[in-house]
Parts: sequence; structure tokens; C-alpha cells
Amino acid sequence: MIRAYRIFNEWRQIQYASAEDKPLHVFRLVKLLGFKRYKNTRNRLLADPKFVELLERDTTLSDLLARWEEFEHAPEGSLAKAYYRFMTADEVDHAKFIIAYDQNKIGTNLSLHEVYDQRERDVHDLIHIVFGYTRSRWGEGATLVTQYWLGGAAAFGAIMLLGALRTFRRRPQWTFGFLRGTRDVYKRQKNIPFREYPFEDNLLTPLSQIREELGIGPHTKAMALCERFSTWDWSKK
Repeated sequence: MIRAYRIFNEWRQIQYASAEDKPLHVFRLVKLLGFKRYKNTRNRLLADPKFVELLERDTTLSDLLARWEEFEHAPEGSLAKAYYRFMTADEVDHAKFIIAYDQNKIGTNLSLHEVYDQRERDVHDLIHIVFGYTRSRWGEGATLVTQYWLGGAAAFGAIMLLGALRTFRRRPQWTFGFLRGTRDVYKRQKNIPFREYPFEDNLLTPLSQIREELGIGPHTKAMALCERFSTWDWSKK
């Protein structure tokens, strides 16, 4: 019962915390719900020699993205340029996100696992950028549930589910549109080998080309409507 209360409390904190504090509560919720699903995905990918090669490079994806300020002059339309704009957006506090991750990361003495865990943190931002999801309530939910469906922690799916139930209660007229939008989010990520993609080698590649290579389609009308009516402040509705 105490654990269930703590899970519910962290979810409420995600809803009401400031933008820079939300990641802290996300990772607390991840810790409370456990890492079994996450570890199953990690074990599957670490059995792939090509993927392990990415993790064993002297300069990892996390190392490259940590130098995001150098992407300012990257080609327009490239992943690097999009990442730079994502990191310099007013609503993004990358330092806070890293702190939240480091305070709740999975304990392990295996360096390869640690590199994977760091990469998983970066996968969240890359889903935002490559799938084109904003940091609105809808965009964040779409990003988290995509990360869940792609093999991420159970908490990411739980956050979206609890958020959906809250939306249905607060705005029942949105139910049908929300369900259609969520269905389309599922279809966009289905069978996409996102974690396996060598982003390390494609920072200067046009985003449009990366999406084409991965098979990621455009946003649907239902998704656009969900985004249009999305806000973190319920009082504005």
C-alpha cells in the first residue's frame, strides 16, 4: 500500500512540478516500478555484436551529444542542428535531466551496461526530435509511451496511462480524439529499430533522411489535434 501511494504521489508530482523538475519525478517513478522490462531490452541489444560495437567506441553517443553547443553551425535540417535547437529551447533544462538520471540510475559495475544506460537517457531526447514530439503534455506523453513501446521502462507506459485516465476524467470530450492520436503514435513506432540506429554516425544527416531510413511516417491529423489542445496548465482550458 505504501509503495502504491508513493507511485501515485510521484505521478502527481510529474503533473504539477515545474518543467525543470519533471524529469526527477519521472526517474523516481521508474525506480519504483522496477527495471525488469528495461533490462530485458538491454540484454537483447547487448547480444547484438553490431550494437555492442557502438557502445564500445572510444567516443560514445553520449560523449558526442554532451558537446551539443558545437552543433550550432551544423547544416540546416540535420539531426545535429535539431538537437542544438532542442537543447537551447527555453523549456529544456538538460543539466536537470542529467541530475535526475544520475540520482536514480540502475546500479551496476559493468561499464558496458553503464554506457547503455547513458545512451538510453539520450534516446529520450532523440525520440522527441526524430519523431517530432514537442515538450507539451501530449508531446511528452507521446515520447514516453514511444520509449516504453520500443522496450523502455514500465514507468513510461504507466505515466501515459495515468495521464490518459486523468484526461478522460477532466476532458471527457477529448476521449475519442486522444485514443485515435495514441493509436497513431503506436503505429508510428511499430517495428522501428530505433535504439539500434547508429545516430553516432548520422548527426549531420538530414532528419528527413533518418526518418525515411527508419520508416517513421508523418504526424496524423489526430496527433496534430492532440498537440493543438495540449498544455501543462489545465486551468487554461
